[in-house]
Amino acid sequence: MERQYFISNDLDELEDAQQELLKSGLNDEQVHVLSDDEAGVDEHHMHGVNAFSKTDIIQSTIRGALIGVVFSAMSLLVPYMFGLIGDIGWTPFLFLAIIALGFSTWEGGLWGIQEFNTRFSRFESQIHDGKHLMIIDIDDNQRNAVNVMASHHPKLMPTHL
Repeated sequence: MERQYFISNDLDELEDAQQELLKSGLNDEQVHVLSDDEAGVDEHHMHGVNAFSKTDIIQSTIRGALIGVVFSAMSLLVPYMFGLIGDIGWTPFLFLAIIALGFSTWEGGLWGIQEFNTRFSRFESQIHDGKHLMIIDIDDNQRNAVNVMASHHPKLMPTHL
């Protein structure tokens, strides 16, 4: 699967392009539109990018979990190195490690839900300025249909990530 991107400020043009792609054999699920105007995308009967995919929650949660692993390891390693395990036991340090991992992962997710998805970050300013990004997932044999569609719609600007 290959992903192609087109940017435009005209939802009518994007709807026409989507209909042309559907008539040429693409499935409805292969074409999505990333836009701040979700009502306009729905009104034009196009698939918008879901709210979960617009954010950077997955990457940030993973990043938070990695930081949590470091904190967890430190919360177990430091008491071991200073000989505190014999006096108190492992239980409080294991709980601290679990809490550090969980908290860091949670905070990473909260951070990511506020951030624009890094895959689309180079288009963020254009999206917030009222433009719309059409995302098309195609197989090798569908590339010609996208090229034909692009030639019929000069208002669509092809772009690459």
